[in-house]
Amino acid sequence: MNSFNDIVRDLDGVIVTGANVYVYDSSGGLASLFESDGTTPKANPLVSDALGEIEAWTEDGFYSLEYFWNGRKRLIRSNVLIGTAPLDTAVISAAGYATALEVGTAGGWYDSLAAGAADPAVAEGDGYFYLTGSRFYIGQKVGGVGVQKAEFLTTASGLIGMVTGTPLGPINGLSPAADKLPYYTGATTASLADLTAQARTFLAAATAADQQAAIGVSAFIRGLLDDIDAATARATLGVVPGTDVQAYDGDLAAIAALTTTSFGRSLLTMADAAAARSAIGANGSPTVAGSSGTGWAITLGGGIVITVKDITVAAGSTTSQTYGNGHTYSVFARAWIAGDDATGDVSVTVASATSGLSAASVRSNASGSVTVTLFSIGQ
Repeated sequence: MNSFNDIVRDLDGVIVTGANVYVYDSSGGLASLFESDGTTPKANPLVSDALGEIEAWTEDGFYSLEYFWNGRKRLIRSNVLIGTAPLDTAVISAAGYATALEVGTAGGWYDSLAAGAADPAVAEGDGYFYLTGSRFYIGQKVGGVGVQKAEFLTTASGLIGMVTGTPLGPINGLSPAADKLPYYTGATTASLADLTAQARTFLAAATAADQQAAIGVSAFIRGLLDDIDAATARATLGVVPGTDVQAYDGDLAAIAALTTTSFGRSLLTMADAAAARSAIGANGSPTVAGSSGTGWAITLGGGIVITVKDITVAAGSTTSQTYGNGHTYSVFARAWIAGDDATGDVSVTVASATSGLSAASVRSNASGSVTVTLFSIGQ
């Protein structure tokens, strides 16, 4: 029992996958095919795989192969020898077979007994050998003439041509070299391609993961390649929106498109509103201090303070009146009176000192005491 294999190709040399190849024995029936163990049956017809290959094991002998694809018979190969050609039982048991090398001519061969020829030196029923050129026959004398029973070729190239047929002829014409792989370049031509150690390692890898590892794909990237969808891939990369990264926001995208300055960006780092106002030189919200009787001091920001205080001035007197809430101005102050009796008989003056301005001088020319409101502003 021996194996046989083939690569199914069309007339243009293109590999054909899914082709049905029927194998018939010498009787014309479907041959019994087996796996490489020689016992497990294999379906007949064979079906070419993704590389166009077919392979099976069967008994030695001559076979016919018929190739079908696209619903039609495309190729017939007849008299394909698998293994060693079987000899006719009569030839094997014939007495002359054992002594043929001794009694024939041309170094012991019965080379005078070609198929269909007669030779008195060969007895009826005896087996014989016949050598001519590159061909070697085994036959038997039947009915007075030589009958060919088996044919061999004496050269390696000829043997390949006989066993596998003409498709391997172009391959046979190549000169083998290290790290090379033969391939067809046309229906009747072939060439050699590089097959490096790295490529062989890849081809020998049993799984997709092993193949990826063979070409240097890291374990992390292999984990990414087998993710079933985008969400799983994002989880592997650690970029899940809203969990690992900021989800898309139109306002953020618009801000990102703006051209910013270092000062503008620094405002984003301010600890509180006061710090931000200080950075841009802005006043804070006014603050009011004081109560009824002592008056109020209203801070506007930037050091500007307004004071308010109700006072009573005796008739024909001048008094020093402190500002509301006892405020003291450090740089300048201005003061005015509101609530006069409209006769202009109450006036106010401010000390001219540039610091420590805590009171104003108020005079009344009225015939009686006057209650008015003392306003002041300064810094």
